[in-house]
Amino acid sequence: MIKLLLLDVDGTLTDGKLHLLESSAPISPNVCVDSGMTDIKFSDKSHANPSPESNLAESMLVQECKSFHVHDGLGIVAWRKLGREVAIISGRESRILAARARELGITRVFMGVGDKSNIARNIIAGLGLSKDEVACIGDDLNDLGMFRECGLCFTPANACAYLKSKAHIQLSKSGGEGAVREMIEYILQRNEEEYQEFLALYE
Repeated sequence: MIKLLLLDVDGTLTDGKLHLLESSAPISPNVCVDSGMTDIKFSDKSHANPSPESNLAESMLVQECKSFHVHDGLGIVAWRKLGREVAIISGRESRILAARARELGITRVFMGVGDKSNIARNIIAGLGLSKDEVACIGDDLNDLGMFRECGLCFTPANACAYLKSKAHIQLSKSGGEGAVREMIEYILQRNEEEYQEFLALYE
C-alpha cells in the first residue's frame, strides 16, 4: 500500500510557468515584503552618479504568480483524510507555495532543495516506511534523485522525455492541470475498497 506521496511543484502542481509582474511602486531595498513578493535589487557600480531611473531599478518590486488546480487540491485533502501522508520537495523557494501548502494541510514542505534524494530519504526514514510504500511525481531532471528513493514514480504529460523514460507511470494530464489528482486516483483505484472509501468522503 502506498502511504506517502512526494510531490514536486513547478511543472507538477503548477504548469511550470513563472509569471513575474513588475510593480510600479518603488520600495526601499531590504524591506520585508508580502507573500509572493521578492525584493529584487539591481546595481551597476560602474556609474559614479546613478540616475533616478537606476535608483528606481535598485528597489524594483517583482511579484511572482503561480496557478494551482483545484482538482489536485481536493485529491490531496482526500488523501490526507484517508490517513495518508504528503510531502512537498521543491527546488525553488516560494511564499505562494507555502501558503497553498498550509491551505491543504501539508506540513512537510521542503523548498530550495538541491539534493531531493537526501530529503526524500530522510522523510521516508522518519515515517518508518519502505520504498514500496512511497510514490512520487516530478517533471524534470532534478527529480531523478527523488525517483530513486520511491517504489512508484509518476510523470505528468508535460515532463521532459528522459524523466518519462524513468517513470513507472506516465500520466495523461499535464502539471497544473490535474496530474496529481490523476496520480492519486490511479493509486487508489488499484484497490476497489480504497477507491470506494475515497469516493465516500464526498457522497
